[in-house]
Amino acid sequence: MGVFSKIVRRVRSSNKASAKMALNISAAGCYAVEIVGESHYQKELARICGGKSNEPVNKIVEATLVLDDNNEYDPLAIRVDISKVTVGHLSKAHARHFRDKLKSNGHPGSVVVCPAKIVGGWDRGYGDAGYFGVRLDLPNEYVEAIGKAPPLRVDSSNIFTFELDAPDTTELKNCNPGDRVKLWKSPDEPMFILVYRSGSVGGFGKIGRVPKKYSHIIAEHMGKGLGTESVFRNHTNRGYQIECKLISEEETRMQLQREAEALVEELSKPYAPSKGFEFRIQLPKKHELKKTDRLFLRQKPIEYYRKHIGPLRLEFLDKNDKLVARKDNEPSLAKRLLRAQFSHYELDIFIISISKPDKFTLPYIDSIEARAKVAFRKFNN
Repeated sequence: MGVFSKIVRRVRSSNKASAKMALNISAAGCYAVEIVGESHYQKELARICGGKSNEPVNKIVEATLVLDDNNEYDPLAIRVDISKVTVGHLSKAHARHFRDKLKSNGHPGSVVVCPAKIVGGWDRGYGDAGYFGVRLDLPNEYVEAIGKAPPLRVDSSNIFTFELDAPDTTELKNCNPGDRVKLWKSPDEPMFILVYRSGSVGGFGKIGRVPKKYSHIIAEHMGKGLGTESVFRNHTNRGYQIECKLISEEETRMQLQREAEALVEELSKPYAPSKGFEFRIQLPKKHELKKTDRLFLRQKPIEYYRKHIGPLRLEFLDKNDKLVARKDNEPSLAKRLLRAQFSHYELDIFIISISKPDKFTLPYIDSIEARAKVAFRKFNN
């Protein structure tokens, strides 16, 4: 923790005058910057999180970064406040780089507000406990380079090459130079970006991980909804090389539009489902549904899928037209149900079971899994 390990624990409220000129910035959900000195503010962090529990917290909050010019240990320090109390500081290197970027961007002296994530802080008893930590969601340009390497830059082509971290040599035997690979960003740890070989599904086919010094750039780019194109290049003495291209906003928009047109074309084709099947859905943690209740798939016009580009989401209504369930991230299922709907089939959907998480799991989940069954009936002309 450097010089900040000696900082005396104390609470300071945010400066109201400075707050009026606060600069709001973020890196699209990267949460890559770890602050220092949190060990001195564990009581404050515990109060913000409502105390410790059996499982680590993962709480999204808003952090205020204040130029701490009167800090007795470092006049260039930058203080981090959450809920109007101090919870730590930027590291010495980050603080100096951050001040330089504020000045060069025309915001010297500004208070900065950014998203933050509080993690850790569990206590299961018998000495099994963890400290609270804080990670900030700051854009790449405000972050000092990792280690002693110069700040990473991507040229105007937005193409760069890196060697895989933690390569899986078994899976890499299935990769040939020029093969496409896929990048996957964890929703819980956005800086943890995995690389999968082309054609792999269901979490199989992982060939390695994006190195940390590149993951911030890629995570920030993907967090803005922009695409990437990556290929396996070759195996050198240094490692397994991946070439990555960051797709521009215009290219991403055109690519998504092409995908939307292809989806509309697919949904418009005549379709005759042969038989019904079971599938999983997510219910809100607090719900009034029960086994055998009927659900109705919310119907949207075909033009909706041409204009609203993005992942397919199914929404289910109850008999009172209230949204009660959803289904995400399973495009094959979504297409089957939507194609049947657009081919003038009535969908008879019933809940057949609802999971019952144990009392230890329930406080930490936002939704509950259920199983439903669908049968198809052709509308009479």
